[in-house]
Amino acid sequence: ENSLSYMARANYTYKNRYLITGTFRRDGFSGFGATKKFANFPSVSLGWVATNEPFLSDVKWLYLKLRTSYGVNGNQGIGRYSSFSRMTADSYVFGPTTAIAVYPSSLGNASLAWESTASLNVGIDFGLFNRRISGSLDLYKASTTDVLVNRALPPTTGYPSVWTNIGAIDNKGIELELTSVNLTGKLGWETNFVFSLNRDKISKLYGDENDKDVGNS
Repeated sequence: ENSLSYMARANYTYKNRYLITGTFRRDGFSGFGATKKFANFPSVSLGWVATNEPFLSDVKWLYLKLRTSYGVNGNQGIGRYSSFSRMTADSYVFGPTTAIAVYPSSLGNASLAWESTASLNVGIDFGLFNRRISGSLDLYKASTTDVLVNRALPPTTGYPSVWTNIGAIDNKGIELELTSVNLTGKLGWETNFVFSLNRDKISKLYGDENDKDVGNS
């Protein structure tokens, strides 16, 4: 089992208030088909520190940063040689002796490829009263395509299952985090509050459109 990755990243900041980061990954994995081993995964993120703008320079009690990002990442959550058919050795009685037999035990898939997830995130970071109260709010949406599934096969095929790319899953949610510094000095006291809401939906399965929820948190 072998993996190979290349990554490039560039960052740029202008006047301590405009930020951009771009990343490009090219990943390869030996478990996929001969023409599907490599995939490209780009991403970009933007940030704006609003309180560094001249029109907010006199507002000393506030910190405010807006950010957004979009990117694609991949999943290789399968074992080695998953795209190949496999042979298994077994023994059986043949007359007065034991014979060795070799038979096909798994079905290969030369089209097996990367599972990929495209994600969009919009967020805000804030601080009040010299960061005595701070927090962040994030809204996100992700779409996973070419989901890696060990699909069951009819017994008449002679194989129990085959790894394949089928279906798609949509994911969206919200995350809120708040922190307050209540006491400082010899006695410190902080409180933290975290809230999250997530919804998953199978948007495609075996080539069909579906609206089946698969999980909430």
